[in-house]
Amino acid sequence: MLPIERLFLWPIWWYGQGLLWLLKKVGSFLINQARSLNIVVWAQNLFVPMFGEQDTASRLISFFVRFFMIILKTIGWLLLWIPAIMIVVLWLGLLPAAAYLLVRQII
Repeated sequence: MLPIERLFLWPIWWYGQGLLWLLKKVGSFLINQARSLNIVVWAQNLFVPMFGEQDTASRLISFFVRFFMIILKTIGWLLLWIPAIMIVVLWLGLLPAAAYLLVRQII
């Protein structure tokens, strides 16, 4: 295939296979970060007292500490969505911006 033909096929790859590749990478990143934060494990042990203490005060402290940590970790994970969405938007806008700048330089 001639290089000029590849130039015309490149946008098809960019918004087809390239976009799918990027979405898989971003999704994998978000899933791995959720796993590393262990939010599900914290939620499963929400009512389990810490350090094996069985008195009422220890149970209440354990509950509120875990509840607070679940909220903080969830907020942190949701904040990771901002750069992930920005990367996808940048990917979608990079090709038209490059084409615009190229045409502007030629004209």
